[in-house]
Amino acid sequence: MSLEPADIQAEGYCDVRDVVNEFDRFSMENVDENSELVDRIQRKISAKSSEIDSQTSHAWRERRVVNEFKNLENVYRWNTGIPVYLTRRDIRTPLDSEKGDKVEIWRGNRYTDLVADDSFSEGRDEDYWVEEGTGVLYLYRRTLFQRHRQLRLTYRFGKEKVPAIIQDVCAQLVAADLMETDFYRYTTPGNDEAPNAENVADNIREQAKRKLEPYKEVRSTGLS
Repeated sequence: MSLEPADIQAEGYCDVRDVVNEFDRFSMENVDENSELVDRIQRKISAKSSEIDSQTSHAWRERRVVNEFKNLENVYRWNTGIPVYLTRRDIRTPLDSEKGDKVEIWRGNRYTDLVADDSFSEGRDEDYWVEEGTGVLYLYRRTLFQRHRQLRLTYRFGKEKVPAIIQDVCAQLVAADLMETDFYRYTTPGNDEAPNAENVADNIREQAKRKLEPYKEVRSTGLS
């Protein structure tokens, strides 16, 4: 299973201005928007946003899980289907083959993709449906042949809105990295008498880590 942006141009959780505002003696007036510095900050924003996704096992933008394998070992629920517990929640629905979503079932010699196959339908009274908020996929038994790693799933997930705390954490993490570079030493006036930049950066990372704690996903292990 792998995790990737649903859109190659997916935005990060903060922007250049957010990062620059972390520095008391620096402002956007000092920044050339076409400079190497801005390009460096944007790359770090992308990297730190992915780091936040990884540390929280969650997302506040559209992300994609690719080739998540599942067994079909859970009990069929009357008028609901067999529950399949996904590793992520806040699933983007309806599932759309044009956006890369797949619900593939092994049929003995090949996988059948229920999303792409017009003979299958999504819906509570159809062949499969998704409980978006909890991240549970339900499959109706008539389509299934019980087998190990029967399912191969690709789906999009993530909330629509970025909380202010996540935006702040993103800016702090990028700023902390920049403090340990020549950017901070040579472009921030008056830092000669400031506390050691590396120590300040570590403190900022600790603050950011604490802010992330309430946003971390806690899911049961061993779910099929």
